[in-house]
Amino acid sequence: MIQPADVFGVGAQGWTAISTSVGAGVALAAGIAAATIGRRQLAETRQVRKAEYQPYVVVYAEDSPSGKQSIDLVIKNTGRTAARDVRIEFSPAVDSVALSPEYSPLPVPTCIPVLVPNQEWRTFWDSGIKRTSEDQRSARYTATVQFLDSEGENELGPYEFVIDWTLIMNRGSATSSDDPVKSLQRIAKALEQSSRRS
Repeated sequence: MIQPADVFGVGAQGWTAISTSVGAGVALAAGIAAATIGRRQLAETRQVRKAEYQPYVVVYAEDSPSGKQSIDLVIKNTGRTAARDVRIEFSPAVDSVALSPEYSPLPVPTCIPVLVPNQEWRTFWDSGIKRTSEDQRSARYTATVQFLDSEGENELGPYEFVIDWTLIMNRGSATSSDDPVKSLQRIAKALEQSSRRS
């Protein structure tokens, strides 16, 4: 009778050697696969962390502190590190009607050497009262921004931001002609009179 170990003429010691070799090969392959996956995950983690710590410069229009009818143009670094050599290009060129009777160019930097995190360049742009929707001027501006990372090595962008005056002028807002202080004084007086009656 043929013993299972004698199949193919390989003895028990031969099968033991083969299984040991196969086991070692599988372990080696598993180790290589784990190392490869580990390297990929480490590289991806580094890329994500690097992206999280990059500067990010945005361009937008915002209500001026002086009131909702006054609009500021803002260039701001919302990222977590400094942006260097910030280059901004507008199409069409930015103009304003609030500063003169006719539309005139708005002085806007084409390059800002450094913007640290949360630092902004801001200027009064225009008035929603003077800029009307019937104007034949462009109501839509595209700002293209490119900049270097905090180490001045990697170029980021170009990023495009669209500012549309039609949206700015057509938005609703709640306003009151009452002076808030006078309104509070009237409320306090009414409460005082009410408490005297009771």
